Amino acid sequence: MDTHLFVALLLAASSWGILQRGNCEGVGGGYLLDPLPIDDTTDLSRSPEFIRHPQDAYITTKNKVVVLSCTARHATQVNFKCNEEWVRPKSVRNEIRFDPHTKTRYIDSEITVTRSQVEEYFDVYRCVCVAWSGPKTAVESDRAKIQIAHLKKHFVREPVHTSIEAGYPVQLQCLPPEGAPMPEVFWLHDGQPIDPSQDGNFIISPDGGLILNLARLNDAGNYTCGAKNIAARRTTEPAILTVYVNGGWSDYGAWTACDARCGRGIQKRFRACNNPEPLHGGLGCLGSPVQKGDCNVVCPGTTPHRHDLKFLFPLLVFFLLIGLTCPFPFTLMNISPHIVSVFSLL
Repeated sequence: MDTHLFVALLLAASSWGILQRGNCEGVGGGYLLDPLPIDDTTDLSRSPEFIRHPQDAYITTKNKVVVLSCTARHATQVNFKCNEEWVRPKSVRNEIRFDPHTKTRYIDSEITVTRSQVEEYFDVYRCVCVAWSGPKTAVESDRAKIQIAHLKKHFVREPVHTSIEAGYPVQLQCLPPEGAPMPEVFWLHDGQPIDPSQDGNFIISPDGGLILNLARLNDAGNYTCGAKNIAARRTTEPAILTVYVNGGWSDYGAWTACDARCGRGIQKRFRACNNPEPLHGGLGCLGSPVQKGDCNVVCPGTTPHRHDLKFLFPLLVFFLLIGLTCPFPFTLMNISPHIVSVFSLL
């Protein structure tokens, strides 16, 4: 072959390749799809708009792939860019539709992302949708993140055995394992789910703890913290909640009879530790259940004891006053016997 002819053919082939590459490369050196049909309803003067953006998604062990989709209007072409690399046109599925009322052109676009693609980028894969209405007019959608869903086995913090007095608030701690998406915390009481919307005494705090506004006797039992997301479900070992009651004294009863037949003695009255009774390890009542008091019984055939005759002193004073106010002969004649009798009693 003539040398000059060979060079000419080589240059022609290179020029053709450059032209073909120019038809594929778009903004940022990406791949443009084959031109989509354009008719008189396509307004190339308007910039594309996204009315549906790709959403964050998770790949699970059951679901090995996810589909990302977006919708743009006033666009002639749509493609995806993932982790700053353009998706090849043959991997993009586009569908054109028109709104007959507004004469608006829409392009629905989607791609499939596999688990191996995400793993290649250390389990985080980000994609954006790009729409064109001309060679130099490109608009990007919101960025979507694709992750491999997981939930670690071990809880950061587990509930522990707890005792609380009835009628007081208590909180059981729980911090779920790390996971993606963020796990939802749930609680079980004796194996049954706790629904705070049905029992207002329970509150699940933002960090995963369980709050009991007032501990009741029927709240005692085994409590299990759980965490779940689309990847897995985990639970802790049960923690025992003990709700105890401290004892309280009843009122005293009536006094007993004096224990002496005559003279000084002791009488008692009693109370019981049943108001309320101590329960589930609660404290008993402090103090004695018995109260004692002195008592006195007059012995048969004896005169009252001198200290029981104190009432006679006012009577003696009365007689003396009469003696001071009445004539002397009358006083000696009338009150002397009385005074003597009073002193004889003392």
